[in-house]
Amino acid sequence: EEKQIPRCRYSSNICPMNYAPLCGTNGITYGNECMLCAAIKASKTKILIRKQGRC
Repeated sequence: EEKQIPRCRYSSNICPMNYAPLCGTNGITYGNECMLCAAIKASKTKILIRKQGRC
């Protein structure tokens, strides 16, 4: 299964509230790609998208 690199193009820390869940390679489900990007920025770790949908 091919892991995807999130497209982190959001400059602010404010994410849209649309629910489009995806599963990170850390085993955590994120509400959308922006929320995953915010987690990467906050933790300074590399998290890829394991799959679309909940973990």
